[in-house]
Amino acid sequence: RITVQSGSRLASGVSGTKKRAKQAAALDMLRQLYPHVERWGELVASTNSRQREEKLAQARARRAPGTHAPPAAPPAPPPPPPPPPLCASPQPPHGGASGARDGGGGRGA
Repeated sequence: RITVQSGSRLASGVSGTKKRAKQAAALDMLRQLYPHVERWGELVASTNSRQREEKLAQARARRAPGTHAPPAAPPAPPPPPPPPPLCASPQPPHGGASGARDGGGGRGA
């Protein structure tokens, strides 16, 4: 048997294992805190919606009435282009490529 207390509320869970008893006690506490909830996914969705609404209300309260949000910063300029290559096109070594193929080193046979 596990008993959970939150403020003046008490919830308990009974099971053969400690883990399941804790889960049962937690579920009992949630049912006491949120009696209107039938499915726990609804509780998660409603909690998230409330948090989102609170954040929006706080943002509205920070801005004085009649004022607008500050303008957005201008976009950053594009990066400069890369420098041009040192040599625009590769050139063959002296003597050209034909001298290396015939193996003679001079005029044709």
